[in-house]
Amino acid sequence: MNHSIYSADRATHLKIVVMALVMATVVAGVSLCFHAVNLAGRDGVAVVVAKAPAMASAGIDRRTLN
Repeated sequence: MNHSIYSADRATHLKIVVMALVMATVVAGVSLCFHAVNLAGRDGVAVVVAKAPAMASAGIDRRTLN
């Protein structure tokens, strides 16, 4: 058994590449399945519309700073 990636033969490199591709495909497939389940479970999306321009502040009155 070869414990170094540097001295591994071609077949070992091929096994590593194939396993990496398989696992990446599994992760992508599982994430897409969970994403589809989460989208199907929503009742609706709340849309927030700004009616007029507004300014947010941290509660500091700028008129008293001068």
